[in-house]
Amino acid sequence: MSQIHVLPDNLVNQIAAGEVVERPSSVVKELIENSIDADASTITVEVEAGGKKLIKVTDNGKGISKDDLPLAFERHATSKISTQDDLSKISTMGFRGEAIASIGSVSEMWIASHPRMENSDLNSSETTLGHLLSCKGGDLTDIEPHGMPEGTQVFVRNIFYNTPARLKFMKTDQTEFNYISNYVTEVALIHPTLHIKLIHNGRLIADYTPASDSLERIRQVFGDTVAREVLPAHFLSSELKLSGFIGKPGIARRNRQSQYLFVNNRPVKNTAVSAAVGKAFLSLLPHGKYPFFVLNIDLLLSKVDVNVHPRKLEVRFLYQSEIFQVVTSAVKKVLEKEILSPEITGEARSYWKTEKMYSPPKLTPEKVNQAMKFTEDMLAPAPRAHQPIAEPIQTTQSHAPHEQELSISPICQIANSYILALGEEGLIIIDQHAAHERILYNKFIAQVETSEEFETQRLLVPIQIDLTITEAELLKQNSADLKSIGFEIEPFGGNTFQVHAVPTAFTKADIQKIVLEVIDDLKTGDPKRIKDKQHEAICYMACRGAIKFGDKLTHEEMVALIRQMDEQDQISTCPHGRPTTLRLTFSELEKRFGRI
Repeated sequence: MSQIHVLPDNLVNQIAAGEVVERPSSVVKELIENSIDADASTITVEVEAGGKKLIKVTDNGKGISKDDLPLAFERHATSKISTQDDLSKISTMGFRGEAIASIGSVSEMWIASHPRMENSDLNSSETTLGHLLSCKGGDLTDIEPHGMPEGTQVFVRNIFYNTPARLKFMKTDQTEFNYISNYVTEVALIHPTLHIKLIHNGRLIADYTPASDSLERIRQVFGDTVAREVLPAHFLSSELKLSGFIGKPGIARRNRQSQYLFVNNRPVKNTAVSAAVGKAFLSLLPHGKYPFFVLNIDLLLSKVDVNVHPRKLEVRFLYQSEIFQVVTSAVKKVLEKEILSPEITGEARSYWKTEKMYSPPKLTPEKVNQAMKFTEDMLAPAPRAHQPIAEPIQTTQSHAPHEQELSISPICQIANSYILALGEEGLIIIDQHAAHERILYNKFIAQVETSEEFETQRLLVPIQIDLTITEAELLKQNSADLKSIGFEIEPFGGNTFQVHAVPTAFTKADIQKIVLEVIDDLKTGDPKRIKDKQHEAICYMACRGAIKFGDKLTHEEMVALIRQMDEQDQISTCPHGRPTTLRLTFSELEKRFGRI
C-alpha cells in the first residue's frame, strides 16, 4: 500500500497560509498590496478586535470581473506575472497568487467587486452592478449580484477559526492592532498621494489625505516636531536612486521602530541598510540611540530579489556591499552640510593642578571642601554645553555641615559621568546615573507603599506632542499608569496630545523627550511579562529623572549625591541590577604596583 498521497486542496491552502498569513496584519498587508496594484487612490481599512473578528479593506481600484472572481481564490492564479522572466523584474506589490487562497482557507471571507467602466464590457450588467463571492474554510459559494460603487471590498471574519493551533498564538487585541497600524503607517509614508483611512472598533484612528509631497506626509504621520527635524537625502546613479529623509540626532530614538526602509516602494527590513545609516551617525549619537529615517531605494528590478521571504518582508540585493557604501556616503554628505555639534560654552580650565590633596580617615563636608578646593575639576574634560539635571540634587541641610559626616570624599568627576571618591579602604568609583536612579526609585517606591501622591508640577503652558498611530494608542492604553505617577496627558485631536502636568522630578528636563522615551520603553516591553505596569512606569520615571551621563556636576552636587547615597538602605545596584559603585582597595593598588 502506498504511503505517499496527494494532500487535499484545502489542506494545501492551510499549509500555505502558515507561511503567508502569520497574523491579522498579514491579511491587511496582502489586501492593501492588491488595492495598490489595482491603481486605487483611496483605501479604507476597518478592523475589529485587532483584526481577529473582522478585517475589511475597501478600495476604488480597477476591480475584478465576475468571471475572474472564482479564479482569485485559486492558488497561483494571478494577473501580475505570466512567465519565468517576470520573476526577475517584479514591479507589483503582490505576484505569487497565493494570498487570497491562503486567507480564504483559514477564515470566513467575502469579495465584492465592481469593475471600473473602462475595464468592463459596456453591454455587461457590471457597468451598473458588482458581484459578490464568499468562501468559508476554502469552500466557495455561488456568485451573487451586489450593489456597490466601483472598486473592491474584501471582508475577512474570524481568522484562524478552523486552525485553533494558530489562533492561540494571537496576541492581545491592542498588540495585533499595533502591527496593523504600523503597516498602514508604512504604506502612507511611501505613497503620499494615496488617501488611506484606518478604523478600529468603529473609531477613526487615522485619515491620511493626499499629501503634496513626502515631507508633508511625514508631517501628517509624525507631526510638526519631526517634520522640522528631518533632512532630505538624495543619491542618483545609472542603476540606483536613493531618496527620502533622515532625522537630526535630536529625534533619534531608543529602538529601530522609527526607521522606515522601502525598496522600489515596497516596505522591507534590511539590517545592512540600517547599519549603513547607523555608521554615518557613528560619532553623532550615543550608544543605544538609533537615527530616524524614511528612505526609499529604487533599483533596477534585476538587481533585487523580492521573492526571498514568504510575506515579502525582506529583500536580497545583488550588490549589497555597494548599497551599504552608497547609503553611508549619502547620509554622511547630508550630515556634513548641517551644523549638528552642540555649542561649547564656558571657559576652558586646566586638567592638572600642582597642589597636593590630603583627606583624613573621617571626612566632614568642611574638610572635603578644603581638600577639594583645587582638585574638583581634575580629570574632568573641558566643559560642554550644560544640560540641566532633571532633578537638582538637594544640597540644603537641616544640620550644620560638621554634624553630618560623609562616608567617602569626592575627588573629581571623570568624563562628566563617574565620580571618583576616596574612602578609608581605597578608591570608590560611582556611576552617577545608576546611583541617582536608585535614589529616585527608592523614593518613588516608598511613596507608593505609603499611598502618598507623587509630587506633581502643573505646567504654565501645556506642551504639545505629536505621536504616530501606534504611539497614540499606546499612550491611551497606559494613561492611567502614567497619571498614577504624576503625568497628566490629554488628547488634543488626532494623534496630538498635550502634557499638562509632570512629576516634579521632570520640571527642568526636556519633557517632550522624556514622554517619547517612556513610550519607547513601553513599546518594546512584553505585555505578558509586565505584571505591574505601575512598577514599570516607576522604573522608567527613575531612569528618566536621574542625572545623565554627560551631566557636569559641581563639587557641592557630588557631595550631596554621596550624602543621599548614605541615607539609602539599598544603593548597591540601580533598579535594573547594574552596580552603582566599584571599589579599588589600597591593598589591591599595592599589589598592582608591586609593593606587596
